Amino acid sequence: MVVAVSAFAGSTLAQIQLVVSPTSLTLTPSSSYYAGDPQCVSVTSSDGRAPDTIPYSVSYNAVSPPGTWLQPAQEPVSSAPSAPIAICVQFAYSYAPAGAYYGNITITSSIAPTFVVPVTVVVGDAPAISAVLNGASFASAANGVSPGEIVSVFGVNLGPAKPLGLQLDSTGKVATLLGGAQVLFVDPYNPYPGGSVAAPLTYVSATQINCIVPYEVQLLTVIEVSYLGQTSASAFASHAIATAPGIFTDTSTGTGQAAVLNSDSSLNTASNPAPAGSIVQVFMTGEGQTSPPGVTGSVTCSGGCATTSQIPQPLVAPQAFVGGQPATVVFYGEAPGLVAGVMQVNLVIPPNTPSGAASLAINVGLGNSQAGTTVAVK
Repeated sequence: MVVAVSAFAGSTLAQIQLVVSPTSLTLTPSSSYYAGDPQCVSVTSSDGRAPDTIPYSVSYNAVSPPGTWLQPAQEPVSSAPSAPIAICVQFAYSYAPAGAYYGNITITSSIAPTFVVPVTVVVGDAPAISAVLNGASFASAANGVSPGEIVSVFGVNLGPAKPLGLQLDSTGKVATLLGGAQVLFVDPYNPYPGGSVAAPLTYVSATQINCIVPYEVQLLTVIEVSYLGQTSASAFASHAIATAPGIFTDTSTGTGQAAVLNSDSSLNTASNPAPAGSIVQVFMTGEGQTSPPGVTGSVTCSGGCATTSQIPQPLVAPQAFVGGQPATVVFYGEAPGLVAGVMQVNLVIPPNTPSGAASLAINVGLGNSQAGTTVAVK
């Protein structure tokens, strides 16, 4: 990750960059081992200075649970002036209980902003959740999840080493158990079986699961991952909100070129832009409850929809903007052929939109889609 700061040298504005790699660390020691194998990050400077001349200090912070289990590790490094600075840590906890531990390395320098490297330690084979994000916008689900929203769960030991994609169960719905992995949305105030709902899974791997927030989720919810009979030691707390709109992007990063089809259903790209005044199809999630009510794990119009009036629509009509201008929405509803929770919005690109990458935003109720998404216009 590159962190840039500006420094004045005489009358010239110089750009200094510190490069820290990797930007996060994961340690997996044995539960009975005192100090696991050290993990390191490197720090260099892109302005050509010798790394051993970069001023910096380091602190090691054990956040959850608090303590002194995150310690610096002595790691031999090259003494050559061009060698990157190596900052190494190890897990120091005698007979640590199985579970997930979270800390960080804080790097402070007088030539750049403070840089924080998250550190996750997983003891034993239990799943550990590090983050839950909107699957389109990558906004934190800690701010709330909406019914039907597609979310991405990140962590370690979440599922099989070989990733698996969406599968349908015997009822034609998206399976809630895939490769031994399951995601549960739990009502913390309802200890009965009805207080836990399994989420449909669209993708599972050891470090990421994409799933769909059940339409049954109300008020507070706790997100847990179960893999091969072991449940995550730490759960992720959130709460239900009406809408949490996010636009899918081609890069799956939440920014840049949006997942858009042109009027001829070809992919909208910089090399295949849509004419101003034409209709494009935008795909998103987080539109919330629908009418008729959404069915968790269902595939929209799996048996065909004779008319668009049969397609479920969100309770609140979306508002679209292209290049900062209001854009007319000619259709909105659950995307036919895709899992319930993916919404399609057909909108008209304003006729006076300049050519190039135009900003794209779609709001649903009080929820606003993320900044930084674009549609290609000619």
